[in-house]
Amino acid sequence: MFEGLAKLHFDLTPVKIANLLENENFDVVIIIDTEEYLHAVNQSTHNGLVIVEVHTSIEKNLQYLSKIESSDIDAIIVVSQYIKNRVQKLTYKKLVDMPIIIFPNVVDSDIFYPVDVEPNGAPVIGWVGKLDEHKNWRDFLKICSQIKSYQNTIEFWVVGGETSTESRKNEFFKFADKLGLLHNLKWFDRIENDKMRMIYSTISKRKGICLVTSKAESFGMSIIESLLCGCPVIATNVGAIPEIKSKTSTLKLYNYSDLSTALNLSIEMLENHKEVVDKLSRDRDRLVQYYSSQENSMDYYEIMENLIQNSGIDFDKIFDYDKILRQESHMPPVVKFTNKSGSRPKVCGIMDEFSYNSFKNYFDLINISSKDWQNELLTHEPDFFFLESAWKGQNYEWEHKINRTDDELLKLLTFVGKKIFLLCFGIKKILYISTRFFQQQSNVITYLLQMLIVSAAINQY
Repeated sequence: MFEGLAKLHFDLTPVKIANLLENENFDVVIIIDTEEYLHAVNQSTHNGLVIVEVHTSIEKNLQYLSKIESSDIDAIIVVSQYIKNRVQKLTYKKLVDMPIIIFPNVVDSDIFYPVDVEPNGAPVIGWVGKLDEHKNWRDFLKICSQIKSYQNTIEFWVVGGETSTESRKNEFFKFADKLGLLHNLKWFDRIENDKMRMIYSTISKRKGICLVTSKAESFGMSIIESLLCGCPVIATNVGAIPEIKSKTSTLKLYNYSDLSTALNLSIEMLENHKEVVDKLSRDRDRLVQYYSSQENSMDYYEIMENLIQNSGIDFDKIFDYDKILRQESHMPPVVKFTNKSGSRPKVCGIMDEFSYNSFKNYFDLINISSKDWQNELLTHEPDFFFLESAWKGQNYEWEHKINRTDDELLKLLTFVGKKIFLLCFGIKKILYISTRFFQQQSNVITYLLQMLIVSAAINQY
């Protein structure tokens, strides 16, 4: 695979790494999710750049990032906005101003494409991954047992798990037997990467789908592979998976452990399979544009060039959460509304459609975007800024960014604080996401209920 392109080294120990770096004049050393390699490189004579790539979404495997010092590395590359947010939270105390760059995983679209196969046999529900807790194979089998009640002849294919222990394999088959699935179940413990298109294409041609039941995903490689091969996917709404949904509406999501919704989505997709596959076929060019190695590999090379040459490209950087937190002695600004007859208080905010339509007749209101919020704030010069515990925001641009305290949101809050706009936070429902947001941003936001905010603003006006 790498013949003529790269020399591969296996079983690298710290001593072997030191010798390799001493004998080779590498411009860049890139370390992917391997703490011990980072230590070895830092103890070597290597003088080039050191870049850490973060691909894992397993929490315990991310914790080493909090130990990294700014002198250890020169940049961080992540595969999704979700992982960028996780890295930011783990590293901001030590790595402020460290470049952090999103470069999604890429898939070879010359390998993963729809294959014309004979659609012989019953529909298939496919699942790809290791038989581990993270991939959550138990939920897959539970969903399959419910689908089997709906269609008794349907087949369930599991791909992966060759490296599983014997006890895990036994546990898997015992659980499948308990659920009455053994007759319908096929397990392919290993299939070569370039043969996976046949699996995905066969599942699709037999009017089936793939299920992803993961507890978290840093990217969702098997989802992209399946979609590029024309096979519809239903997945958990976790990690970076929602980021893929913005590229094709055929990807359906359910909340983790909500097996009832997963079942309903599966039945619906099986019943409307042709329409879903046709739509997915139309979306393939868009998926190739975003995720194909042929389309995007040069972008990675250019990132390396810019880092090596220190070309002045303004990459995103790790920022200091603490700097956006106000001191206890801070006095919030007083809202001063214009007393011109017929005028209304000027407000910028992040709101869902219901709230925006409810408030727009009371305020001179701008529901700001996630792409041009700074210009919108400067142009509108609001009397105060209103942040709602919004699900979507304007045109879905703030989806998942409020409850996850996205970097863009925190930059906005910092800007609002510097401009001394009054900041109000509105709650629609007392849910876990709002509670978590309070805990993380309690020194930033004046917490007021929406109706109290509206009432106070109108009375003061």
